[in-house]
This record gives sequence, structure tokens and C-alpha cells, in this order.
Amino acid sequence: MLIVLGAMASIALPIVLSIQLARTQGLDEQLDLARAYAEGLVQRADAAADGIDEAVHTLAAIADTDRCSGAHLAAMRDILVSQSHLQVVGAVSGDAIVCSSLGRTEPIPIGPVSLVTSRGVGIRPSVTLPFARDQQFLVVEAGGFVAVLRKELLLDFTTVAPDVSLALYARSTGATLSARGHLDEDWVKATRNGASLAAPMNGYAVATHASRRYETGAIAAIPLDHAHQRSVRFGMVLVPVGLLAGVCLAGAFLYLSKLRLRPATGIKLALQRREFFMAYQPVVELATGRWIGAEALIRWRRPNGEIVRPDLFIPIAEESGLIVQITQRVMELIGRDANRLFGAFPDFHIAINLSAADLHDIDMPQRLRRLAAKTGAQNSNLIAEVTERAFVQVDRARSVLSELHQFGVDIAIDDFGTGYSSLAHLESLKLDYLKIDKSFVDSLATESVTRHVIDHIIEMAKSLDLKMIAEGVETEAQAQFLREHGVQYAQGWLFGKPIAFRELVDRLKLQSLDPELPCLTAQRP
Repeated sequence: MLIVLGAMASIALPIVLSIQLARTQGLDEQLDLARAYAEGLVQRADAAADGIDEAVHTLAAIADTDRCSGAHLAAMRDILVSQSHLQVVGAVSGDAIVCSSLGRTEPIPIGPVSLVTSRGVGIRPSVTLPFARDQQFLVVEAGGFVAVLRKELLLDFTTVAPDVSLALYARSTGATLSARGHLDEDWVKATRNGASLAAPMNGYAVATHASRRYETGAIAAIPLDHAHQRSVRFGMVLVPVGLLAGVCLAGAFLYLSKLRLRPATGIKLALQRREFFMAYQPVVELATGRWIGAEALIRWRRPNGEIVRPDLFIPIAEESGLIVQITQRVMELIGRDANRLFGAFPDFHIAINLSAADLHDIDMPQRLRRLAAKTGAQNSNLIAEVTERAFVQVDRARSVLSELHQFGVDIAIDDFGTGYSSLAHLESLKLDYLKIDKSFVDSLATESVTRHVIDHIIEMAKSLDLKMIAEGVETEAQAQFLREHGVQYAQGWLFGKPIAFRELVDRLKLQSLDPELPCLTAQRP
């Protein structure tokens, strides 16, 4: 009997220890994720504050003392286009906006300042505007000018964990500037000293982070994972089951391994197992409907056939530092697919998405050079699509983009209007294409406050001599508007969904047989 009890104890002890380790690792993982969200939120808020500082400096530098002069109004419109997270830019008198990027209008009441920072910046955290009464805006005032942001935009970024609570607060008073989800009073109290922390609090994994440059901080909270409780119950069941202990122990180890498997580990395994593959979405010439290029899009198929959406695994790859390895895999797959493409279709191009981390990878230009050599790409056969976030460090971006241009890679700014790049930055970078984000194309059929931003984006692209590609075109009405306003190229469900490379080549062969025949067919999701 003692031997049996000893055997059962020797089995039970590692199970209990493993369960405890799984619980600890699960908590650490959620705290790490909460910390990453809080830091990302501060970075986003800092970028918005940088943009507002730059806008105020630009307006204050105009010599005309009339803050509603034609020069000021023109500058306000340019700022609104280059920093599309802003809803309105204007001049303030008392508690009202007297003129703005919307033009000379009746004074728009915004109420009194609620908070003044040590830098003399006035904050109105909850303002309702007459043209959007169902929304709350954050109004920042400095130097007689105001910048108006929609509050939820600062919190609008992809989160992997469900039910994440996010908040921005003023460190001097603890006042909440913008929040999403449940916000516990104890979390707010813990932020008063401005120190960063990560700890379990009231059933959540809570992390706070303070800006080093501005008087703001962020809170991120994720509901605690209760899977470890199920592990404990499962282990307790194993102890009295002597005859099945071995089988149950094996099952427990498998179960605990699954608990310990972080999302980033799944991506590492997928890279090792070569579970990623490419799809190619056509880019069409709006005037003719001909396919002139394609955007290379990475896809993940698990061994069980499940397809993991890019909007789920790409943010994880960026947070964990695996995005550079994914980009490297993308280039390998394109090199395999397109090794004879440009010889047969010399006027065709393939666009590759690069992240901000890719621009800091010293080997990335050389990888693109090897890809160009392997595919026989000449000038403009390869396009590097870079998001606005990659331009935070402008000097580094300028150096890398210049090197890519030297061996014939064109540069496109992707998702334009959704980040924080300034017009001055765009003018200083040598770009070839501007991609109009789907959100602005969608707004064409609405009366939203962003409806007319696309007009400003198009005019700005023309002034910078950039070719334009509109994303997410789904209706002929959208396509007709873009044609009439001088947008040259587009992609979206109206023209074609992402397809396998073999199908792409078959369509291009059909197009080459009859140059007058567009090779697109309207397709719906």
C-alpha cells in the first residue's frame, strides 16, 4: 500500500508543480501583454501630441496676425490632410472655435478648459460638436489654436486578447482623457505617482505606463485567465486514479503545454513548419481595367486546415519581434513564385509590405536586392509598401528608402491617412505611390466628417507628383469617383480577391492574348 501511495504521490507532485508553473506563466503572459498595450497606447498618444505640437508651430509661424487669414485656413486644411487623426484644426477665442479647417463658419462652442498642463496646454476631454452630436471629442488648445481629435481614435488599435480595457489619463490630476471598457477606480489610484507597474488587481492583469515627454499615461487591463483553475481540478482528479495515472499524466502534460504556448510560439512553429503561403491581390488601372500589378499578402494555414487571419497574427509578430522573420519568409515565397514572372510580363509589378522593424533590419535591403536578382526584376517591378508608422524615425527611413531606390525598387506609403506622418516628412522622402486607405474609400457613400478628406488626399498626392492606388474599392460608384478625380490605380473586391500565383499568371496570359480585354472580373466576398 505504501508503495502504491508513494507511486501515486510521485505522479501527483509533478502534476501539481506543473499546474502551478502554468498558472504563473499564464499570469506573466497576460501582464506582459497588458504592458505592451499600455506602452503602445502611450506611443500612439505621444505621436498624436507631436503632431499637434507641429501643427501649432506651423500655424504660429505664419506672419499674418489674423489667425483666420487665408494663409492660416490653407495651412489648417493641409494639416488636416497630413494628420488625419485630427478631425478639426482651428483658431479659438474664449470658449469657441472661430474659424477652422472647415472654413469660416459660425463660432463652434467647445466649453471651458478642464485641465491646463505645466506647458500651458489646455485640455477639454469631453466635447460635443454640433455636426457630430453622437461622438465625444478631445480638444487640445495651445497658442490660440485648437486641435480636435475623436476620443476613441487614440484607443483604436488591434488587441489580441478579448475584453481589454484601455484608458489614457492626465498624470497631474489622474483625470481620464479617453477610455474603453471597464475602468476600475483602484487602477486609476495606482497611476497617481506616474510610475509604470504591472500587477494583478481585482481580477485583471493591469499595467500602467507613463509618457516621458508629455503629462499623460496609459492603463491596460486584461481579464485574468482562469484556465489554471481547470488545470488544478484536472490534476486533483488524476491523484486517486491509480490505474489510469500514466494516461492522465500524459494528457495533463499535453494540456499544460497548450497553456504555456504563447501566441508568438505558434508563429515560430509556423515558420519552422512552413505553414505560411502567399496570395496576390490584383492592382488595376482604373482607366482600362487592366491588371498592372499585385500586392503580395501572406496567409497562415494551420495543419488542421484552419486559416488564421493576418489581422490576428501580424500584430503579435510585431509585438514579439518576429515580423522581420515573416517578411524574410514573404521574400522567399515570392522568389519561388515569381522567378520567371517579369521576363514574361515586364510591365507588371509586385508590392511587398514592410514594417517599421524591417526598416531597422540592416539585412533587409540586401534581401530585396537578392529577390530582385532572383526574379529578374527591373526598375519598378518591385514596390515596397511602408506604413506611416515606419516614418517615426525619418532619418533612418530616408536612408533605407534611398538605398532601395538605387536598385530600382519603388516606394509606396501604405494606409495613408491613418497614422501620424506630417506633410513635411512626406515631402522630404522620395516616394512613388500613395495608397489611399479603405476607410476613406468607404466614406464616399456616407456623410461622415471624413467624407471630404479623400479630396484633400488626392490633391496633396497630385501636388507631390505621386501615383495613387485606392484600396478596398467595392462598388462601381467608388471606382467612377476615383477615375473622375484622377486616381490612376485601385484594388479591392470589385476587381478581384487575393488569388494563388498560378491563377494570377493564367489571368495575365489571357490579358496578353487580347490587349483590349481587361482581365478582371467583378467578385464579391
